[in-house]
Amino acid sequence: MSAARPSRALFDDSTITAELQRLEHEQLDDGGWDFDFLHYFAGQTVEWRGLTTLAAIRTLREHRRI
Repeated sequence: MSAARPSRALFDDSTITAELQRLEHEQLDDGGWDFDFLHYFAGQTVEWRGLTTLAAIRTLREHRRI
């Protein structure tokens, strides 16, 4: 596994692998990821989906999944 950080020692490889697979499967048809809290209005949805998508891409890239 890649992306060595201090907190990495708290999780075993199978947990990390399962969470990375979950993240990959949560990708939407439009290529982005959604956030898991209430969508109050369209502007907020666009902004948070962008941030959530960037975080997902960064995580997958750090773990050499993309």
